[in-house]
Amino acid sequence: LPLRFWVNVIKNPQFVFDIHKNSITDACLSVVAQTFMDSCSTSEHRLGKDSPSNKLLYAKDIPNYKSWVE
Repeated sequence: LPLRFWVNVIKNPQFVFDIHKNSITDACLSVVAQTFMDSCSTSEHRLGKDSPSNKLLYAKDIPNYKSWVE
């Protein structure tokens, strides 16, 4: 439940704040939300050359973030 709440707030800040979200901001927030979801996941993610770039961007930091979550 907290993961669903925080991911929704991260991806849709206009629900909480009176702001306009353009497409660039939306793409950046989607990367942050995906990193947050991967950090809170208990399963291991196998990344390869065909993996999406948003997952590859923070792939080396995910183990560190997972230890913080634990």
